Amino acid sequence: MSAVASGSQGSREAQSLAASVKALTSMLEEPTKSTICASQLHATCVSIQNAIHSSPTVAAQVKLAKSWPQLLRAGIKFLTRKQSPTRFSAMVENLSRCRCNLDQPGIKELHSPTSLDSSLNNSELTQFTNIIHLRFSVHTVIDCIQLALYGQTKHKFRSEKSTTKPNEDQPWPQDPEDLLPFGPEDSVDGIELWAEGPGGYYMYKLATSLALYYHPFSRAMVRPPDYAFAMVRASKHLTGVMDFYDEDPSCAESQDLFEWPITVIFDYFQLLVNHDKFYAMMKATGNTISPVLARLSAILAALPAKDWITDTRVGIEVLSSFANNDLAGMRKRTAPIANTIRDPVYDAFAEMAMVRKGGCANTTCPNTSGTVYARLCSQCNVMRFCGEHCQKEAWKNPLFPHKVLCSKIAKLKEQLGKKAWAQLWTEDMTTAKFLAQPKRPMDTKNVEAIGRILTDIKAFKMALSDDIPWSSRT
Repeated sequence: MSAVASGSQGSREAQSLAASVKALTSMLEEPTKSTICASQLHATCVSIQNAIHSSPTVAAQVKLAKSWPQLLRAGIKFLTRKQSPTRFSAMVENLSRCRCNLDQPGIKELHSPTSLDSSLNNSELTQFTNIIHLRFSVHTVIDCIQLALYGQTKHKFRSEKSTTKPNEDQPWPQDPEDLLPFGPEDSVDGIELWAEGPGGYYMYKLATSLALYYHPFSRAMVRPPDYAFAMVRASKHLTGVMDFYDEDPSCAESQDLFEWPITVIFDYFQLLVNHDKFYAMMKATGNTISPVLARLSAILAALPAKDWITDTRVGIEVLSSFANNDLAGMRKRTAPIANTIRDPVYDAFAEMAMVRKGGCANTTCPNTSGTVYARLCSQCNVMRFCGEHCQKEAWKNPLFPHKVLCSKIAKLKEQLGKKAWAQLWTEDMTTAKFLAQPKRPMDTKNVEAIGRILTDIKAFKMALSDDIPWSSRT
C-alpha cells in the first residue's frame, strides 16, 4: 500500500514539474502575448528550482536541465533578443501585469504580496512583488542554461540527433546558431537590457557561462571604446550593493543582497582577466572603476574574514593594478591577503582544471580565435594543443618547456592512480571536494610547482595578447 502511495506521489510530482516546465517555456516563447502573470511564473519556477536542488548530485542537476531542450532554446531567445528599450519595457510590464481571477481556488494565495518595505501601499506592494517574482523567473532560466553548459568543452556542440524527435526536442545546443540565435553581438545587446534592472547582476552569470563556452560571445561583450557592458555596467551593480550597505550594514550577512551580487560580478571579472583585450579595457575604464574598487576594498577589509571576501579582495588588487597601470607591486599587495587562506595545492588543482577545459597550451600559438581543442597530451592528460606543430613547439619552449611540466603532471597522475585521476575531471567533482576526501598520496612540492608554472604561463600569454608595456611589469 505504501509503495503504491509513494509511486502515486512521485507521479504527481513529475506531472507537476512537467506542467511547470511547459508553462515557463510557453511564456518564454511568446512573452508579449503571454497571459501568465509574475506570481504564477514564480510558482512554476519554484517547482523547477525545487526539482533542481533536490537532485542528489551536480551531474543529476545537469542531466535534468539538459532534458528540457525546448525550455533552454526558448530561454536563450528570451534573454538575448535585441529590441528597443521601449519594447523591452512593454514586455516586462506585460509580464508583471496581473489578469488573474482571484476567486479561483488557490489563485489568491499566489498573489499574497510580501515586502521588506512597509511604507508601500497595496498597489505599489503588488508591483514590487511582481518585479521580485519576474526577477526570480529570469534567474531560474539562467540557472537552467548554466547547468546545461556546465562542464561542456568549449565549442563542442551537441551534434547528435535523434531521428524520432523534432528539432526543438534535439539536445541543446546543436551549433552556434542554436546557442545564440541572434548572433553574438545582438545577444550581448539583448542581455544588457536585462542587466539594467533590479537583479541585473545575475545576467553576468549568464554572460560568464556563454563566454566560457563560446569565444565569439566573449569578444562581442568586450567592445571599445566605452566597454559599457563589460566593465561600466558591472561596476554600477557593485556601486548599488555598496549604496545599500551604507544604508543598512546588516545586509552584509545576506547572500542575496550582498554576497551573491559581488561574487557573480567578480567571477565574471576573473573571466575578463584572461581576455586578450583586458589590459586595453582596464586602461580605458580605469578612471571609472578604480574608485569603485577602492570603496569596495575598504568595506570588505572591515568585515569578518570569509573565503569569498578574501578571494574578492585579491581580485580587487589585481584589477586595480591593471586599472592604474601599476603591475610592479601587484604580487606584494595580493600575497598578504591571499596567504591568509590560500592553499597552493588547491590553486594548482584549480589551475589544472581550468587549463584542461581547453585552449592551446603553446604560448606562441598564432591562433587567437579562442577555439578549444579536443586533443589532450596523451602523457599528462591536462594540457591541450591545436595540433602536432604546437605540441612540438611547446615541448622545447625556452621559457616554459612542456617537457618539464608534462613530467611533473604525469608524476602526479601516477601518484593519484587512474581511478582518482579520472574522478577529478567529472562534472560532480570540484577542487575543494576532491581535496576534502581522505588524504591522497602526492608530492605536494611537485603539485605547487605545477601550479606556479601554469600561473606563469597564463600571465605570459595574457601579457603577449594585451601588449602590456614591459616597464609596468618589472
